[in-house]
Amino acid sequence: MTSQSDLPPRINRGWMFTQLLALDRAGAALLFNRPDVTISSLCGLFRDLSKTLPDFNVLQLLFLHVVGAALEKIQPGHCANAIQTDIATAESTLALLSGPAGK
Repeated sequence: MTSQSDLPPRINRGWMFTQLLALDRAGAALLFNRPDVTISSLCGLFRDLSKTLPDFNVLQLLFLHVVGAALEKIQPGHCANAIQTDIATAESTLALLSGPAGK
């Protein structure tokens, strides 16, 4: 089993970070039907993909634009960092679910 210390540094940030991440993912699940990423990552994807995300309506895109702009003003690079954190989370999850090498 993977321990907290085995996770990539971007994920191993303690209890409060984990709780906030869970809320962020719950928000993405409720608002965008995407429980696999954070709202911050969706904001970053919206910015990087020139405002084209399939299956999202105009209000969802407006929400991503406004929230993404606010997050970037508060913490420049936030959305890009969130994408990298979600990638690290996915890689860690894949490693955990794949089990030890050689099995």
